[in-house]
Amino acid sequence: MKAHFDLKITANYGTRIAEFFLRDSAGAQIGYQQTDFNAISVSQQRGLFDLRNYLHVLVDPGKERAAMAEIGVCIAEQVLGEEIFAALYQGTSPRTLRIPVARRDGHREPPCRRAGPRAVGNRPAQWDVRHAR
Repeated sequence: MKAHFDLKITANYGTRIAEFFLRDSAGAQIGYQQTDFNAISVSQQRGLFDLRNYLHVLVDPGKERAAMAEIGVCIAEQVLGEEIFAALYQGTSPRTLRIPVARRDGHREPPCRRAGPRAVGNRPAQWDVRHAR
């Protein structure tokens, strides 16, 4: 049976602290993590928020897979934390993780819905949140 999860994220940009609330399909909270991004190295933050450029600029050729694995471990251990990661990792059935994105004006419509898909090279179209306005 497919599992559905919602991950609500609140952030305080001044303190660089984010809170993550994981809820199941019934809306019950099943995980919580408070992450202080000041405790994550600047290079890892660059990998978290701009992986493509991080790999291109800071990672030696041929070491991209290992660097991506390190960023994945950082996401699991330092960003999401043990409680949330364990809930997402549990079981073998397919699961869906939704992360609602609020616009600056408070509406719940994610900006990527308005941006539309964007083809990148010979890869399939992807939703691009960066260019949404």
